[in-house]
Amino acid sequence: MKYNSILLISTLVISAQFLFAQEHRANHSFKISGFTTIANQTNFASSKTVEYDPESPNHLYISFFNSANKIVTKTRFLFKRKKFELIHAADYLVSEDLVLDGAHFSYLENGSIDRELIYKSGSLKQEIEFYPNGMRKSLISSNDQSKNGAYQMWHLNGLLSFSGEYSNNLKNGEFRQFDESGKLIKKGIYLNGKLVSGAPVVQDMIFKLPEIKAKFSKEITGINEDLKLKFGAIDELKSSLTQKVKLNLIIDKAGKVLEVRKGSLTDSLVLSVSNKLLKEMKIFLPATVENIPVDSELIMEFQLSPEGLLIPSEEPIQSFIAVGKGRSENQENIYGTVEQMPEYPGGQDGLRNFLARTVRYPIEALQKGIQGKVFVNFVIDENGEVTKIQIAKGVHKSLDQEAVRVVQLMPKWMPGIHDGKPVKVSYTVPISFRQEIVNSRSDWD
Repeated sequence: MKYNSILLISTLVISAQFLFAQEHRANHSFKISGFTTIANQTNFASSKTVEYDPESPNHLYISFFNSANKIVTKTRFLFKRKKFELIHAADYLVSEDLVLDGAHFSYLENGSIDRELIYKSGSLKQEIEFYPNGMRKSLISSNDQSKNGAYQMWHLNGLLSFSGEYSNNLKNGEFRQFDESGKLIKKGIYLNGKLVSGAPVVQDMIFKLPEIKAKFSKEITGINEDLKLKFGAIDELKSSLTQKVKLNLIIDKAGKVLEVRKGSLTDSLVLSVSNKLLKEMKIFLPATVENIPVDSELIMEFQLSPEGLLIPSEEPIQSFIAVGKGRSENQENIYGTVEQMPEYPGGQDGLRNFLARTVRYPIEALQKGIQGKVFVNFVIDENGEVTKIQIAKGVHKSLDQEAVRVVQLMPKWMPGIHDGKPVKVSYTVPISFRQEIVNSRSDWD
């Protein structure tokens, strides 16, 4: 009798679980089939999971976890088919049957939220960034990746540090800046991006896309001579093999390197030596926004060899190079840097939005897990036309072809100006291909 009772209770529990699963499934317009957790195929995370959204019949959540099984991201999607299989998530994204719709959370190592992105039908509407202690750091309202609406920033103590409103990426209305005690420091009135009264009000932050990027303070050859002298006192890498290393530099308002962060193909020893070497030197002019020096981020490739850590003369990222004014690159008078550089319609934000809308991940590359950053070089001629398109640094045939296709679709630019006249200017744009479920806007930097 005792065993029969246990059997009866077990049967009731199993039946209840089955009925709950059936009822839960019935509340949704689709069924999750197959594995709900699988190994991830990219270096973004170790595994990913899927679960129903209990608050909506046609939404689900996909989460990524690292090798320590700590959550990396959690994202809400609208799903349009009848059956969802996690292994085909990338295919659903390509066919647009899986659409960002709701919150995307990214997490720090301690499990706290680092950033929250709010999407509506695939368009980014709001971005909230947090301090490690969980306090809000910034809030940016947007519409299809253009800043639209409130833009606010807070000090670590929770008091407001910056506030204003944007319209189509342009400042409109009153902007204010406060110190950590809440005292008003600056106030400016803007109309369609132009300051009409008061003082320029610029965010106190590290800019990934400043109006004018940090530039070398002198010729590359002179900087390399200084680097060689400094490197002579460092013994750790004297026997290193020649290799290219990509470094992420944080440059302050005075042009000094505050920090060297890890880039691709960079081990801890190279990073340590790079910090020791570059932080002792002032080789940059600071980036500016509204003619105000700002902290900025600069990604550069260096050549590491027993001779030292040097800047390659063929550094492919055009905007990082500050050559002498008027110096042409070849007999066709194609310039590397001029007094007024070419500008994409809408500036850097316009270029970033164009890439976000136009790039289509090749199916072949998706299936094979191929990803990377393609550098496309082209020439903006005197009429603003995009000409002489070529791959400066490729990844894979399919990605390279897609990058060229995208550049071919670009509209006319504002041409570069030298000595008061339009001239041909060489330009290089990096186009990122990543297989993460979502990309934050910094991925286009």
